[in-house]
Amino acid sequence: MDFEIQEQAMTKWCWAAVAASISSYVHEPSASTQLEIVLADLGLQDENFVEQEALNVSGNLRDALSFVQCYRKEQIGPPLFGEGYREWEDSLPLVARIGWPDTEGHGIVIFGCWVNELGEEFYEVADPTLGYDLIRRSEVENEYCKTGSWTHTYFITDYKANWSE
Repeated sequence: MDFEIQEQAMTKWCWAAVAASISSYVHEPSASTQLEIVLADLGLQDENFVEQEALNVSGNLRDALSFVQCYRKEQIGPPLFGEGYREWEDSLPLVARIGWPDTEGHGIVIFGCWVNELGEEFYEVADPTLGYDLIRRSEVENEYCKTGSWTHTYFITDYKANWSE
């Protein structure tokens, strides 16, 4: 799958970067920008009347994916490996919310998987802060960046397939 993650434009905008990246993947070239997503979340029309730092806010992945018309459904925790595989076979990335023990969450995109000759499962991860990586499944699900765990999965719409019919 040819998926490109945007680097988050502000320190708390992982959710907006993930939604903008999904929007770009699904709706290109009419994708939403990170700023448009944040402004919509804050109920604003224009950033000119707001201090720039006031826009650096955390947001909800489900709401952001809904705004860019890519939200299909939500599941608590990670999907079964086979369920994720079926999504990737259909060229649909998964959005994962990572929860940290003492802070807010973090949004990442899982855009593929790989199984090595020993049967170990890996995810292809796109992180708006860290970039791309191939990470062992158990680490993504339970020890992301040492202390994070996969708390929610967001399935995206099959918008491209609907338009190609």
